[in-house]
Amino acid sequence: MTLGTNADFHCTVPRALRLVIPVETPEQLAVCQGHDLAYNNGGSKRQRAVADAKLLLGLLETGINEELAEGYYLAVRAGGKSHWRDGRYTDEELSDV
Repeated sequence: MTLGTNADFHCTVPRALRLVIPVETPEQLAVCQGHDLAYNNGGSKRQRAVADAKLLLGLLETGINEELAEGYYLAVRAGGKSHWRDGRYTDEELSDV
């Protein structure tokens, strides 16, 4: 994953939602890049929760609309686990291995 140099980078949202979600400001993109990096690195269930909370807080600190920031947060909480590194938490027990 290459972060930080792609001029076409946007916060990761499903393509269909891009119709209703505006293009982010440079400050909001920086928050999203940090979140994407955390997801690329993976880790424990707690680390994912912290990464998602930092996304919410970071977006709010940029002045984004509260409902939109909450939408990003709820979306990553609901559908993000499969994108958390390899879809597993480091603190999950390996079953049937």
